[in-house]
Parts: sequence; structure tokens; C-alpha cells
Amino acid sequence: MKKIKSIMLIDDNAIDIFLNQKVIESLKFIERIQTFSGAVDALNYLKLIEDINAYHRLFAPQIILLDINMPIMDGFGFLVEFDKLKIFKQNPVDIFMLSSSLNSEEISRANNNNNVSGFISKPLTGDKLMAQIDRLRK
Repeated sequence: MKKIKSIMLIDDNAIDIFLNQKVIESLKFIERIQTFSGAVDALNYLKLIEDINAYHRLFAPQIILLDINMPIMDGFGFLVEFDKLKIFKQNPVDIFMLSSSLNSEEISRANNNNNVSGFISKPLTGDKLMAQIDRLRK
């Protein structure tokens, strides 16, 4: 399996961050995990990468795991702002939306967004993440 240099995990729940980080670490082919407890902080980091043109120097993520339901800015708000970042049009990122809700409207909205590569229901497992990554690589 080809190594993934960096995964960004965005979730407002500290327990979910901890558990998801352990799941990702168990896969052994991901070099770096960046965690953010809110969409705004994650966007600020991504904007910094774009502003200083530091895509390769600042561990730009190859995959983003994005919780849908968060305060201040939810996952869909993040996607609106992410879409404005030009650097990630040149260097695509696979974004997987995460949710413990199985609301069919949210799932449909996520799957119909051009920036979203897939939807993963919580709890995240290694098998669920691997299935999504394998699907992309085919």
C-alpha cells in the first residue's frame, strides 16, 4: 500500500478525535495526522498553506475526514470555504464526511458535493476508511 503523507481530521468532539486518531494510526501507512477541533481552525491552516504558497512545506493533507455536525461552522460551511481555495484545485484533496447521524438529506447533500469523495458513518473503523481509500484508487 502506498503511504499517505498526511490526513487531516476535523471534529468538535475530543473523544471522537482521540478514537479516530487511534484508528488511523492502526493502519500504519499514514505518515502524519493533523487534528482540528473546529472547521474554522482547519480552514485557517489551509489558507496559510495557500497564502504563503507552502503546499509542500506545511504538510498539506491528501485526505480530510470532516465531521458534519459542529458548532460555529459545520462541515457544509467548511466545504463552501474550502471551495474558494485555489491551491487545492491544483493539488486535489479527498474529503470524506463523517457523521453519527444517518439523516438521508445530509448523506445526499454530502454525496452531491463536488469536493466530497465519500461519506463514512461513525464510528470510524479501519475497514470503513480502507474501503473508501481502495474505492478511490481503482
